[in-house]
Amino acid sequence: MTGRLAGACATLASTIALVLVGTGTWPTLLGGAGLALLLGGLVRRRIGAVTLGCTGSFAALLFATASDPGTAGGLGSWSVVAAGGAIVLAWTTGRTSVQLRTELPRANTTRLEATHVAGTTVLLGAACSIALLPGVITIYPSPLGLVLVAFGAIVLSAGLFVD
Repeated sequence: MTGRLAGACATLASTIALVLVGTGTWPTLLGGAGLALLLGGLVRRRIGAVTLGCTGSFAALLFATASDPGTAGGLGSWSVVAAGGAIVLAWTTGRTSVQLRTELPRANTTRLEATHVAGTTVLLGAACSIALLPGVITIYPSPLGLVLVAFGAIVLSAGLFVD
């Protein structure tokens, strides 16, 4: 059935985000409201409700990190980045689910959805890893690094202008 795999992924990702940010009353309420709006959008096929639900989940993340600035609301950097990635995954897969169910109601889109979910998850995993990388490793500045970055910029620029 069209949109079910992407919808299930969106629901699971939003639930994971709720569990990660639910460190207090207000973040839990905001995250729960976001999850409810996301589910309502999936059931009623409303992209706006999916987006609003993910916005609520993101507000819960912001509220959880800002509730105690010294400790980021009890959330570690891993939890903040993982929750942010889960919210983005919920948003993109939720929108995909609604769009597929609206535009292709009778088509078998399971393979397309699986490819989208897998690709998005890998991309978000890489982005989250890059976001966490500076806190994990120590990099000492080197003139060779600057030269390599400049060389990479020149090669990239040249590649963009090749016909």
